[in-house]
Amino acid sequence: MSYRDWHVGMKVVCIDDELCPTIERGRIYTLTSIFPANGLPDALGRVCNYACTLEEADAVHGLGAFNAGRFRPIETRATDISIFKCLLTNPHVRIEEDA
Repeated sequence: MSYRDWHVGMKVVCIDDELCPTIERGRIYTLTSIFPANGLPDALGRVCNYACTLEEADAVHGLGAFNAGRFRPIETRATDISIFKCLLTNPHVRIEEDA
């Protein structure tokens, strides 16, 4: 999924909280904006192509936003128990994960 597909209200999870005291790795946040950062460096000097603001956290560095690379979208799936039924029916069947 491209950052261009991200939208306000989307749930994201933090995957990088290095040197950023206002976010926590593994915590879920809600996007309040996502915008091009035109390659500006983030707090660690890494190129930031897209930046985002979050409902649950305030950015404390330069842009007033976070490098979107610190987050990944939460994937939502419909609950499906068919895999468990298959395991109960034949525990020796190898189950392939969806790509």
